[in-house]
Amino acid sequence: MNGIAESKVHLSDEQLAASRSAIVAPALCRIGEDSRSIREAANMIDRETRRKVIRQWMSLPKDKRQTAEQAVEFAKKAVEQNEFQPSRRGPHDRVMGWLLPRMGR
Repeated sequence: MNGIAESKVHLSDEQLAASRSAIVAPALCRIGEDSRSIREAANMIDRETRRKVIRQWMSLPKDKRQTAEQAVEFAKKAVEQNEFQPSRRGPHDRVMGWLLPRMGR
């Protein structure tokens, strides 16, 4: 064997697990950072959409934003015209949550 002695390294289970986590942990951190930046971008889009919808609602004449029925109709149109990020609440419920506190103002 060309004068080179072969040596086999035997790692204990603990050493093997530690070496794997040393390799995997940095990759998971990067994945976490990527998902965090994706979430931040989605939140930014949601904030912009929310502000846009509220501005449109508040720009209506006061007599067009007095009742819950008017808010429901406006919310339906807003959901059709805007893109919403996935959420536990449906887009219509989210828009209504934005509009109802401003109803009648």
